[in-house]
Amino acid sequence: MLKETGIQVQIFLMFSLQLGTLMKIRKKKEMKLDKEVNLQPSILLILKIFKFKSHKGR
Repeated sequence: MLKETGIQVQIFLMFSLQLGTLMKIRKKKEMKLDKEVNLQPSILLILKIFKFKSHKGR
């Protein structure tokens, strides 16, 4: 009985460790996607400003 409980605890700890690792990976991927999404509008804004300045100079 005690041995079975020890094995169950080990399995649970391994499972929780893997789950924590997966959550960290997921969070990193979400942060990376957020950065990519936020980067695109800023690039568009820079292009619009540049375009406006080039038209203004004509």
